[in-house]
Amino acid sequence: MPSIVSVNLRISGDLISDGDIQVEGTVEGNVKSRMLTIGESGAVKGEIDAEQVLVSGKVVGKIKATSVTLSQTADVTGDITHEALAIESGANFEGNINRISNASGVARNGGAPLGGAKPAGGSPSLPKAGEAAAAAN
Repeated sequence: MPSIVSVNLRISGDLISDGDIQVEGTVEGNVKSRMLTIGESGAVKGEIDAEQVLVSGKVVGKIKATSVTLSQTADVTGDITHEALAIESGANFEGNINRISNASGVARNGGAPLGGAKPAGGSPSLPKAGEAAAAAN
């Protein structure tokens, strides 16, 4: 049975659990647990570190987990580091995605932005004249 942060509850501070946490209210602080579920009415502003994360609500901050699922109602602003990632159609995500391998724990794609996401500070850089042709050869 998960520890529940109910709809009318707002917590300012870190949450740490060896078990499961379900957030239906608001957490302003870091969350560390085995399994974290953020319901549609839930919000977390802080870093998340868990084995499994299911987001249906709002997250502002980094997510680091073995498995991350963003449901169609998810609204996430921040970077995600994961081994497995699922993003349902309709989910809103702005940030970078880093896939880690189980053995090394090292990011494999160097923080590439998802889809059309722009890196912080402006638009993506385009190749300079001649670079595209040189790369094609």
